[in-house]
Amino acid sequence: YIQKSFSNKDLDVTLICEHLHISASYFSKLFKTETKETIVEYITRIRMEKSKELLKSSAMKVFEISQVVGYEDQHYFSYNFRKQTGMTPTEYRKSEAVTID
Repeated sequence: YIQKSFSNKDLDVTLICEHLHISASYFSKLFKTETKETIVEYITRIRMEKSKELLKSSAMKVFEISQVVGYEDQHYFSYNFRKQTGMTPTEYRKSEAVTID
């Protein structure tokens, strides 16, 4: 469900638990035990992985990518991207650019 819904800007623990029909506290604890990361960390990681793919393989603008992966605020997207990768989205795109001779 999370893999299919990561682009939903409203995706959070509550929405996931409503879909699964279980309590948020139970699911959060179980998820952390099994994955060693919180739901928020997992969703952020999935969004960042998809944004890296798009930065490498498309000509989409950063703000477009931020919306596609579930962020309303491009600045918050860029903040999270830099926190995860150590680079801004633009720096990442440049570092991953393939040089054709």
